[in-house]
Amino acid sequence: MNYLKRIHKRYNNEGIEKIIYYLLKKLGIKTKYHSFFDKKKKILAEKIFKISKGKIISGLYKGTKFFQNKKTIESDYSSKLLGIYEEQIQKYLIRLQKQYNLKYIVNFGSAEGFHIISLINKKYFKRGLAFEIDPYKNHKLKKNIIMNNLVEKIKIFNGANFTNVNEEFNENILKKTLYLVDIEGAEFLLLNKNNYIFFKNSVLIIEDHAFAIKNRSLVKIFYKFINKNFSTKIINNSGRNPFEIEKIKEFNDDEKWLMMSENRPRNMEWIICEPKK
Repeated sequence: MNYLKRIHKRYNNEGIEKIIYYLLKKLGIKTKYHSFFDKKKKILAEKIFKISKGKIISGLYKGTKFFQNKKTIESDYSSKLLGIYEEQIQKYLIRLQKQYNLKYIVNFGSAEGFHIISLINKKYFKRGLAFEIDPYKNHKLKKNIIMNNLVEKIKIFNGANFTNVNEEFNENILKKTLYLVDIEGAEFLLLNKNNYIFFKNSVLIIEDHAFAIKNRSLVKIFYKFINKNFSTKIINNSGRNPFEIEKIKEFNDDEKWLMMSENRPRNMEWIICEPKK
């Protein structure tokens, strides 16, 4: 009875499509998509990839190239190729780079390299270190670096750590470095007083995954540490206007708005950390 109640609740909250995919999963039947929405977003992503020819077509990162396999195209690829993915972060990255005259970037959690590759390709930064623990994303990261002729400017590593940072960047370089951190909650273990020496004079943008951490004391200690040592500011997701993008004017309204999706589980926050004067 409780099982049926859960099914009914899922139906009321998410519709029949979620029930279908949920039951297929329970039966051990693998599906290419997670939902009807997921299927539609991936179809749209394939169309945008064809229209853009694998290049970002608008915005601050316009012109950067990205490899994609049609069989494995991700449903947030539309927003990336349209140039509006994490648009508020793009703006802050460039604003902080100019404000502090930063030359280098360390990207913990690079994924396919959307930010670090675009920023160096557009000559906002001279050199970068890209860390990505997922083997598949790491493979795509390498391909994208090669496609944009940045092999000499971006070095790739696996899991986020400061050992590799210390080997590549000295103290003077770190004063001209921006850290972009998106490591799904591992920031609460990595950015601590033991490693403070490696980022105390740098600027940081941290995607906050506190909502996913069960150990609330760990989160509390992290916030206290960051606020003590940096001037901090919180920024949130920002709005998008699909009607400003010429290349998608022929798509209907529902399709345009689906293209804006970044597949967020909830509203996200990013912590901007600037060294205290």
